Amino acid sequence: WMVSIAVFLSGASNDLVGKLVGVWFPISTFVAIGLEHSVANLFIMPAAMLLKANLTWGNIMFRNVIPVLLGNAVAGAFVVAASYSYQFGRLGGNTPAEKLEKYEQKTVASKIEVTSRLPAH
Repeated sequence: WMVSIAVFLSGASNDLVGKLVGVWFPISTFVAIGLEHSVANLFIMPAAMLLKANLTWGNIMFRNVIPVLLGNAVAGAFVVAASYSYQFGRLGGNTPAEKLEKYEQKTVASKIEVTSRLPAH
């Protein structure tokens, strides 16, 4: 789920520095605590086999790739999606109609504020 957070933070930023910082911390944490990533393992495990490591295709698939893939999928889908749904969506009680109403209220309030600052002619 750390990789999912990195992708989301990168997409949420508008400038390059924000994107780099948004990706750097989750990925650094991911690597530092030794989590597994299914796509990375699809490269590392066959490379280890080429270097004569004591691995079989069965070990790679059933003891690493499949459990890691399932773990990544579950954590990415439920931890990241549920947290954002709680923050911005239905799990947090924010329905699309409520969000639209809040947006319209902010828009009207900002228009009133801007118009009140304009000089009178």
